[in-house]
Amino acid sequence: RQQNRKIPPDPVLLRHTPYTSYTSITQKAAVRAVVTMPPGSNLVVTMPTGAGKSLLFQLAVLQRRAKVPGACAVVITPTVSLALDHVRTLSAIPGLENCCALTGDTSSDDRKEILNRFRRGEVPILLMSPEFAMGQARAALIEVSKESSKKYAGLNGQLHMFVVDEAPIIENWGRTFRP
Repeated sequence: RQQNRKIPPDPVLLRHTPYTSYTSITQKAAVRAVVTMPPGSNLVVTMPTGAGKSLLFQLAVLQRRAKVPGACAVVITPTVSLALDHVRTLSAIPGLENCCALTGDTSSDDRKEILNRFRRGEVPILLMSPEFAMGQARAALIEVSKESSKKYAGLNGQLHMFVVDEAPIIENWGRTFRP
């Protein structure tokens, strides 16, 4: 597939990101869908590798944090290398510098600290494997999903988006890749 490389930006892209153009018409349409979807709705986006799907959760969190400072997202990634690559990219975007990834190499103490910062709303995007989400991070995910009035003081994290990144990898690698 051939992609256009310099699709003109719109005010949302220019206001919330350091990017000056979209990589494809599909990316621009997907961004519009993300920023205009009603609360509580779902969105499935299928784009080729390298087409800019990550911009969707980056932009959604940046836009939401402008209104709700503790707004955050969880991104489920199937591989450690993808999670670490996302963190490297996110650390260069103003407003997303405090994004973190939980991997098997993250020490127990660091894991606890990251999850506590996430609960407080200090981590805009938290990347992790499905196993972390259903295991060690489950309590934190439940906490940030609660209404603000039902949280302890200081826990300002508010889950805005839950993303499964590169979901086809799991299917392509077979059902034994992730039990």
